[in-house]
Amino acid sequence: VSEPRVRVLFDYDLVGEGVWSGGGKEPLPTESEDEWHRRSCEFDLCRIAHQVERAPPEDVNSTIPRLLVMQPYGTPHKRLRLPEVARMILDRHNWFTQVENMPLLNLCSKSAIVGPILHLEVPPPPDFDLDDPEVRSKVERGEDLGKANQEDGLPGALHGSVGLLYAALAFEEEIVNVHFHPGSLVLEGLMEMFLHYGPKLRTISLQGNAGFITEDSLSLLTLAGDTVKTLDLENCDLDPSFLEGILNTVKSLRALQVLDLAGNKLDGPTALHMVAALCDNRIDLDILRLDGNPLGTPEVFKNEVATLLATRGESVVAGGDLVLHLGDDAVRWCAAPKEGSLAWRLREDGGDVVRTTSLKEMDRMVAQVENQLQKWEVADPRAAKSAGGRDWLRRKRTHNAGVWASPGLRFYRKQRAWLANQKD
Repeated sequence: VSEPRVRVLFDYDLVGEGVWSGGGKEPLPTESEDEWHRRSCEFDLCRIAHQVERAPPEDVNSTIPRLLVMQPYGTPHKRLRLPEVARMILDRHNWFTQVENMPLLNLCSKSAIVGPILHLEVPPPPDFDLDDPEVRSKVERGEDLGKANQEDGLPGALHGSVGLLYAALAFEEEIVNVHFHPGSLVLEGLMEMFLHYGPKLRTISLQGNAGFITEDSLSLLTLAGDTVKTLDLENCDLDPSFLEGILNTVKSLRALQVLDLAGNKLDGPTALHMVAALCDNRIDLDILRLDGNPLGTPEVFKNEVATLLATRGESVVAGGDLVLHLGDDAVRWCAAPKEGSLAWRLREDGGDVVRTTSLKEMDRMVAQVENQLQKWEVADPRAAKSAGGRDWLRRKRTHNAGVWASPGLRFYRKQRAWLANQKD
């Protein structure tokens, strides 16, 4: 990648040594002074390079062009893989890009997250050197120190277009689990750009963002599409006014299996209203976590939930489990059994519908039936050799062989042989 007008985009955000061509230093194009234009171009180029590298055959990937980044005289120039540049830009300006696995301490209370989690957060405020005479003089005069390298228009400015760089990074590092921190929610455009242009996600966490969640934040989550299975809204200071936003988001995330609402301010009536809405809209969740909310008396709340789930289950043939954690207690709902099935007959007729049979007795009866057929052949050979007799013997022996080869009897014979070997 040696085109100066392309290289200068990345060099500007990397705060490099500039791009020099035959006519001198290449200026940044006027339209690229706008962050949205510059970051869009960088995202497109990183994504194209990422896709080309993964296109077969793999043995030609070593010849893919690299981004040329010039260094001071006497230092070898750098040649970078374009898909890696997104992380380099973010790290250069101290954006939070930590990737880590789910802490093991949380497994006892939260649904497990498979794979690494990308944390999105804005960089910390600039740290000024008070030993610098110029900085000290400004402080003594009471002047504003400004935002240093985060001033508007500079490469390190806090701008929502950085969401495109996070999206390119997620594609390159195959990220499917993300955790948005307060700064990434407040910065306009970052969350939207990441969810709209980033990879298909499996887990979205807003945990711990008390005071930063808004109706708009919840509505943006619908951009993640139909692949999100876990939505973590624990300790987000959600009160009853957020109920409609939560339900609209859950309805749009059609693959959602785990909804974590622990540690919020949802009271008992609001939680019951939510469970009723989930039942009415046939939204099948594996886990709905509500502990830490002011639900009132746990026993009363569990009985109300059980009533709602029982009403819903009567008209459902297939479904899953919905578990509401309440300290050491839980409510488990199972779908209504299909009419005519064993589960349905057990519920309707009781335990008498089940007839038990000894495998040992079955094995003995198979041998006894074969002996009786052989005796009949010897006692009445004329009937056994007739057309009807031969057909009757064939049907009897076919049925007997089927019983002999049944999975239950095969298991019984295998177990009996194993016991005999153990005794030996």
